[in-house]
Amino acid sequence: MSTMKNGLNLMHVSQFWQQVIIGVVVIVAVYIDIKRRDTQRP
Repeated sequence: MSTMKNGLNLMHVSQFWQQVIIGVVVIVAVYIDIKRRDTQRP
């Protein structure tokens, strides 16, 4: 997360959009984790 935040800062992305992007990344990661766990169940 901090690497992504630093990269966004270096690209001069506003604080609002940084929070939006990080929020979307977290939601996508949770979704992928849930789907991955569902496919591993017998």
